Amino acid sequence: MAGKYSTKDSEKKWQDRWEQERIYAFDLHDTTRPVYSIDTPPPTVSGKLHIGHIFSYTQAECIARYKRMTGHNVFYPMGYDDNGIPTEILVEKELGINIKETERKDFVAKCLEVNQKYRDIYK
Repeated sequence: MAGKYSTKDSEKKWQDRWEQERIYAFDLHDTTRPVYSIDTPPPTVSGKLHIGHIFSYTQAECIARYKRMTGHNVFYPMGYDDNGIPTEILVEKELGINIKETERKDFVAKCLEVNQKYRDIYK
């Protein structure tokens, strides 16, 4: 046996290759392949990732991969829903502040900070 398998090294290797070969890139100007578009609601950036995220995105991800393997130019955008009450609740809980006791501009700034943190984690 050559050595112990490292998931961290393997993931890095394949992610780098996929990035280099643009496996998941959508080419707006490619007219040689049929376009297949998947529109899903973005996940709410309202806390830690959990098993529900996997359940809600696995089907679309499998379809996107299948379509890529069958020659389609797949448009599968990923965004984040970081507005509204779930975000406000997350910010209040995470920072221990109350929206009613915080200046609006300060609270908005805190929302942007917390959202960026979770966007990075989700990505």
